[in-house]
Amino acid sequence: MSAKVKGLLQKINFIETDMDLHKQILHSIPSKDKDQMEQVLLKIADYKKQINDLREQIRQEDPEEYNRILAIEKATKDFQKIAADKKFVLVN
Repeated sequence: MSAKVKGLLQKINFIETDMDLHKQILHSIPSKDKDQMEQVLLKIADYKKQINDLREQIRQEDPEEYNRILAIEKATKDFQKIAADKKFVLVN
């Protein structure tokens, strides 16, 4: 993996962390405060756009790495679906 792709992945990770924080903020906003909710939703939408733009940069920079990332993400989602109904005692 090239240094540029690593840097892009790191940026995505930071943005995802910020986006998760804003999702928590959104849940804490009283439902009557529509303006603040809208501002947070717009910020989350902006984060999603930034992530998509960075992912596109990865695809342009290194298509093989991009495909590996997609495969890992798919496997993670599949595992989460399987794990949702299971109680694990030990995971290796």
